[in-house]
Amino acid sequence: MLILREAKHKMPDQKLDVSPSTMLPNTNAPSENDAFLCAFIEGTGNASVVHPEKTANMILKMSQSPSFSIFTLFFGPIYWAYRKCYAPAALLFCACIGAFIIGAPLGFGSICQAPMLVASFMFYPIYHKQATDALAQARMQTSNESEICATMRQCGGTSNLAALIATVIYLTCFTFLVAVMTAAIINHA
Repeated sequence: MLILREAKHKMPDQKLDVSPSTMLPNTNAPSENDAFLCAFIEGTGNASVVHPEKTANMILKMSQSPSFSIFTLFFGPIYWAYRKCYAPAALLFCACIGAFIIGAPLGFGSICQAPMLVASFMFYPIYHKQATDALAQARMQTSNESEICATMRQCGGTSNLAALIATVIYLTCFTFLVAVMTAAIINHA
């Protein structure tokens, strides 16, 4: 895991300096990209919700294989939308809907959890790829480390609005599907 030199000395309302010069190696030597990954994970949100230990843990999970995302298992595309992984969230949503449509008429409605279980093992590699793609794009635009960090913060982080929208869409679609399938069962009975 990595340690941020200034983590213990920052006030809750201050952002951590995540430039490469603030990274200290311990048993697992950080890569030169860890500072930029920190910026991507933390985003531009409120500095009071930045948790250096959680950020370091997420970077560690992004570099390990396999890693499991418990949030993906329980929240699936909602968590992915919250983490600004919009395209993968949409694909996972479609996979869950498809599994439900196939499984529910056969009496296996809970099969819609299968895509979320598989996705739980895929979240960290996909998130890491999204972060490294954003880093490559930022490096093509500038070589200034502070500008790259700013770009990474803008591209990454979280979105409460996206999570809310994903929740509404997810619940609306499943409610609609349950209503349609219930009506079909009642009409055929």
